[in-house]
Amino acid sequence: ARRVGMITYVLMAKVKRFFPEYGLTDQDVRMISSAATMHDVGKLKLPDRIINKPTRLTDDEYEVYKSHTYKGKKMFKEVAGQLPKDDPDRMFFEYCAEICLNHHERYGGDGYPEGKKKDDIPISAQVVGLSDAYEDAISDRLHKKAIPKLEVYDMVMSGEFGSFSPKLLHVFMNSRSELEELLAREN
Repeated sequence: ARRVGMITYVLMAKVKRFFPEYGLTDQDVRMISSAATMHDVGKLKLPDRIINKPTRLTDDEYEVYKSHTYKGKKMFKEVAGQLPKDDPDRMFFEYCAEICLNHHERYGGDGYPEGKKKDDIPISAQVVGLSDAYEDAISDRLHKKAIPKLEVYDMVMSGEFGSFSPKLLHVFMNSRSELEELLAREN
């Protein structure tokens, strides 16, 4: 989760720089990057047999797995709803909820849970979705070995992890060396 937040920071800073139409501030970049670390918190509400399964999930198990997006959103919406509207922490929890729900949505509508498309997906979740897909692919997991970074880069650009916006792919392409340096220091 920490690495997803770090990758998100690099990408969000470039989104802010290259695409001012999103109206992002430095505070937004920091807050979204911190909220990115919470993207999978809904998995805490899933059965261990699904989260820790070392083999591929069945179709029914995958449907349960996908519910982590709604569960995470619900958790953070409840917290945000208890804070005054002018409380700065409320915006952080709103970003957490937005990211939890939407980080598996993809630009072409090929994601879940709602099949949102294009700019119906908040930019925060678009960036976290790419960060999460990239980090997952370059890391060892229970059911798979890490894929070399250069191969993952090509896979992202060719849409093998779902479709990402042309703007986001531009940002990713322009962040490649920075991401590799960041991850090399992290290892």
